[in-house]
Amino acid sequence: MTREQMIRNMSMILSGEEMSRIEVNETEDGAACVDLDLHQLTRKEAERLLRNVINMNRGGFVLNAIHGFNHGVVLKKMIMETTFGRRVIDRRSPAWNPGQTFLKVAS
Repeated sequence: MTREQMIRNMSMILSGEEMSRIEVNETEDGAACVDLDLHQLTRKEAERLLRNVINMNRGGFVLNAIHGFNHGVVLKKMIMETTFGRRVIDRRSPAWNPGQTFLKVAS
């Protein structure tokens, strides 16, 4: 799935405010990478947005959930513990930035 297709799919369902939290890029090898800013969302809002992004895009991609950690780890804990379906095949929080978590989503 191309970057433009991903953006088009998400913009049909998500609000303008939700779309402003999303940035879709392509890596050097052509894989899609979705950056999703979850700052200032409640746990429930963040989980809903994550599920929507994962379910709307059928191809494989990397989802970079940017949640922060200075004001608590509620969102990070939710991301690590919630089952988003069988398509999420890996989750990692890099040591160099504990305020983000990468989810590898299979097609």
